[in-house]
Amino acid sequence: MELPPADIFAWAVAVVLVGAALWPRLRRRPRPRPATPPPPGPEEKPPPAAAVNRACAIHLETTGLTADDRIVCVAAVELIDGRLAGRPLHAIVNPERPSRPSARHKHGLSDEYLAKQRPFSAIAERLRHYLGEDLLIGHNVERDRHLLNAEFDRCGVPLIEQPAYCTMTVYKERYPDRRLGLAAAAAAFGLERGSARPAAVEDAVLVAGLYQALTAGSTPSVTP
Repeated sequence: MELPPADIFAWAVAVVLVGAALWPRLRRRPRPRPATPPPPGPEEKPPPAAAVNRACAIHLETTGLTADDRIVCVAAVELIDGRLAGRPLHAIVNPERPSRPSARHKHGLSDEYLAKQRPFSAIAERLRHYLGEDLLIGHNVERDRHLLNAEFDRCGVPLIEQPAYCTMTVYKERYPDRRLGLAAAAAAFGLERGSARPAAVEDAVLVAGLYQALTAGSTPSVTP
């Protein structure tokens, strides 16, 4: 059966239009599939921060030498990797009792002056935070720890239980025939109290200096 020329023309036009519509799609290149991500490896963590070797050297002034005496002055300095660093802590507090004459002569603070100072509870949190959990250094450090913990206990502040280093004990073990007082032990290594800071802070600095000398293996340069 032969189609009329008009139908043949219509079919031809339809074929051309369909081809024109399909041709761009036929020419389009297939899109590459996204690469498969590699399997997750172990989580990368930043390198740990370098540990800081921190210690605190302390010096206390008290109302006397017995175990139940109270603190009138506390000074502390910090050491980072064995060197003095940061700001010292220094506070004078009201011991709520008079000092014994020998103690008053040593620290030079009158009972009237101390009675006007803030109580230990006002500095307890700040002092405890300053000491942290780092090595505690003192000249007769166990007595210092006992007195501090007695004050902290009265204030409901956590006690200090960190390791301690007693410069007096170590000095006595090495040089049993020498005087054990802080000034004498420090002077044996050529260390002297300065005058630029409060006396208690200068004594804490002496404790730190004596600790540095003892841990460095230095030999006393002054004869007893």
